Amino acid sequence: MARLPRIKVEDVAAWYHIRGQVTGCKTDRLLQNDGCQDKMIDMIKFYQKAYYCEVSALCIMGTHYHLILKFLPFQEVTIAALKKRAQFLYPDKTKQIDNWPEEKWVTFRKRLFNLSEFMRNLQSGFARWYNDTFNRCGRFWGDRFKSSILADKKAELDCRLYVDLNPVRAGMIKRPEEYTGSSIYLRNSKLDEWLVPLDKLLPIHQLNKTKKYDEKKLLNDYRCRLYYRGSIPTKKGQAKISKETLNHEISRGFTAPGMYRNRLRYFIDGIFIGSQANIDKLINKLTKNNDYITQKTATTLPDGKHHCLHTPRDVAI
Repeated sequence: MARLPRIKVEDVAAWYHIRGQVTGCKTDRLLQNDGCQDKMIDMIKFYQKAYYCEVSALCIMGTHYHLILKFLPFQEVTIAALKKRAQFLYPDKTKQIDNWPEEKWVTFRKRLFNLSEFMRNLQSGFARWYNDTFNRCGRFWGDRFKSSILADKKAELDCRLYVDLNPVRAGMIKRPEEYTGSSIYLRNSKLDEWLVPLDKLLPIHQLNKTKKYDEKKLLNDYRCRLYYRGSIPTKKGQAKISKETLNHEISRGFTAPGMYRNRLRYFIDGIFIGSQANIDKLINKLTKNNDYITQKTATTLPDGKHHCLHTPRDVAI
């Protein structure tokens, strides 16, 4: 049976939660080999400069990775602007690029707004690098990448917390910012100049649009949400941020006691995740475009905070 085409939102900007899994068993933690985290992050950083997208969060684990990015809607771009991106992607092919015909630029323009093309570059490029570096052959990724559309800002924020908390949940570290393969580490270490700034990601009702918000306060606000959320396990026996660690951070200036202390874990499966109203808007848009949707009623998730078009495997209905 042929697999269904991936659902993408192309006429408006859309946030995606991407997951990629390496091949092999759970003990084959290939992405924890020397240099792998840095290389994966460097490649994500490289391709987000070439494509019309923005990255807000990432986490490179041993057997898989998470990536949250926004693709901009397709728009007409001048050949001069496209040529700069083509030369960035292919620095050794400047002469060939100068001679590209009109139809080549049409194809290239569409490609730069395409999530699947971005992921093809990222995953195939990393697989070649890994096999060459570690003298390995064969397939590196276990399957095609998974993606969920985050239908609103709350879903995107909650998913970002979920991504940055992955190493804590796995019992690998005590504090989220200690994990070098995560976006919270990059932000805390001031290596995040290429990530979407926090003042564009945190809830707008808590920010004053008329004044420049202090970056240190923004990071503290995000860490506050992260620590409170991480102190509550999402399933029985799961690792969490300890009470002692949380209290230590509170004493250093955390605000809004109890913020985000609720269980959320449903960001692994699903076509759309968000409010019922926002999911309905996306469904209507896709239906008008004759895109195929197998289930047209979103399921309320047990957390009571989000809805999901496709029911996660571990949700009992």
